[in-house]
Amino acid sequence: MELDAKHVDELTGVCNRRYLKERQEPEIDQLITQKTPFSVAWVDIDYFKTVNDSFGHFKGDEVIREFAHFLKDSLRMADTIIRFGGDEFICVMPNTSRHDAESIFGRILRKR
Repeated sequence: MELDAKHVDELTGVCNRRYLKERQEPEIDQLITQKTPFSVAWVDIDYFKTVNDSFGHFKGDEVIREFAHFLKDSLRMADTIIRFGGDEFICVMPNTSRHDAESIFGRILRKR
């Protein structure tokens, strides 16, 4: 997927909130219309505030960057990772049932 600079989160290199609104929401509407299965996962970093409070925002930024790369490496090329804000990410997985998404994120949680 090729992105315009306006759709890329500067810190992480994944899609940003603007991408969600302008490009991902219409794609989700199309999946619904076509009755194509898909899953959406909302993911955040547990106790992230403690990282910022204890080690500073530069370290927090590093953690967010590494987490985005971890998600990217853990999901398929067809999946979209969107940084919603702060330490919150949305993962859109086309052609993925709820059961499959739960399995995928179960595997991801075991990797941490």
